[in-house]
Amino acid sequence: MPEQLRRLLRDELRAGLTEQGWARSDVESLARIALGRAALTSAPLQQAVLATVLYYLTCAATLGYARQGFAGRLAPRLGARGALVPDPRAADAEAGQRQAVERDRRRRTAAERLQFEYAREWAAAEHARDARRSAAPAQTSRYAPSCKPPCPNLLRLAG
Repeated sequence: MPEQLRRLLRDELRAGLTEQGWARSDVESLARIALGRAALTSAPLQQAVLATVLYYLTCAATLGYARQGFAGRLAPRLGARGALVPDPRAADAEAGQRQAVERDRRRRTAAERLQFEYAREWAAAEHARDARRSAAPAQTSRYAPSCKPPCPNLLRLAG
């Protein structure tokens, strides 16, 4: 690969990656990928280099290693989309879906934790009531043993 294009590859990667992302990148490997892309798509080598950078930064963005705005900066320089050029909008949509799934997982985990803590506290209270009842047989529980009131926090979370 000509030194000018290798420098372009390095500069574009450096501009688009965070410090952690840059530390994990390998310019030589990406130069080989760009050469293969140019051979497969019959595209000019400069366009293959930019497409490789865009692809790599799109992947790095899913791990949090890319800076904001890289796609908007690179996409216009690529011109028409080729067969191996990724869709930055699709990557953004996928990232949004992953964030939604993570939020949902956290919400479910919190609801399960609340339910567990409520059940544990309920059992401890019942145990304490049973202990008091055995000490003073005249006292009765406010609730029947099989009738457990719903957890108000769970009802609020479910809605």
